[in-house]
Amino acid sequence: MNHWVAGLCKLSLIVLSCYPALTVVSGTASLESPWAGSKTVKLGDTLICTVQLFSAMYIFELFFRKKVSYISAAHHVGAVVIAQSSTVLFLDPAHAADAPLEFVLCMLWGMY
Repeated sequence: MNHWVAGLCKLSLIVLSCYPALTVVSGTASLESPWAGSKTVKLGDTLICTVQLFSAMYIFELFFRKKVSYISAAHHVGAVVIAQSSTVLFLDPAHAADAPLEFVLCMLWGMY
């Protein structure tokens, strides 16, 4: 069950965040740019939703597994904390300029 949930979440993350992540990282768009011509949905909104999906997947894995090593638990908790800090930076106007860099760091950590 854990592999099915993680697989579906990771597939959804790739499909939903590939375009926004690449355009923000390459500098051709910002987090406030519209998503596929939409007037209400922004690229940052999509990335926030994918960060929440990522966090939910990791938290699910922590609660679902019968035995969790200390290293695995520390990795999962650290990933969730960093992902949520990127969301806080994005939503705080005083630190909104740091949000794209934090999203890039989260994406790079998630790839490896």
